Amino acid sequence: MIRNIPFWKCKIRRYQFIWSKQKYKYLPIWAASGSWLVSKENFMQAVPAVSNLRLRASYGLQGNIDRNTSPFFIGEYSEVIILPGTKEEIINVMSPPNDKLRWEKTTNVNFGVDLGLFKNRINLTADIYSRKGTDMISMRETPLETGFNYTMMNWGSLTNKGFELAISTRNIDKENFKWSTTINFAHNKSKVLTEQPRENSLIPSREGLPVNAVFALKTAGVDENGNPMFWKEMKK
Repeated sequence: MIRNIPFWKCKIRRYQFIWSKQKYKYLPIWAASGSWLVSKENFMQAVPAVSNLRLRASYGLQGNIDRNTSPFFIGEYSEVIILPGTKEEIINVMSPPNDKLRWEKTTNVNFGVDLGLFKNRINLTADIYSRKGTDMISMRETPLETGFNYTMMNWGSLTNKGFELAISTRNIDKENFKWSTTINFAHNKSKVLTEQPRENSLIPSREGLPVNAVFALKTAGVDENGNPMFWKEMKK
């Protein structure tokens, strides 16, 4: 009797964000995964065409640090002329301080299957995943009494969902000649859940749209010289 026991694995790591407050400093990064080698079960012995069949699943939390954002005050020295012949040194604020910066978090859910047919001459690997990012560092409006209109903080969120498919075949497997084929398919769809651009931004909010959404003005064709025309009050 063949007995197959599902395989499980769990990893936990603890990373430190040295510039953050004590309660935001540490983030436990962990992942749990499991697989079931179905092809080793007794009921699969009656299906000789299937040489390998494994089901997989995993769930975990990842962290990321945006190295382009700092919790410290960042300024740039410059000189201005206030009175004729008099120069004064000033500091232009490039980024206000934010001691509440913390890790960006991403939760991952993945389901997969590995299938081998005819002594693994045909192999198929399929994965479907869903990832959600929270506490993403993004620009947000702040109260005017802070002295700043906008600042970078942990509040953005987005999702990524998709699938990956790989098919490989060993068409000819001779001692002096081998021919194999590999085909890959992949699809990913992202969606911004929360975002707040500046009021004077030329690009609108991407909330509900993909991360790499492209914006363009609606045109009304081109004129006789090939220049684009636009609509204004229902007129070209």
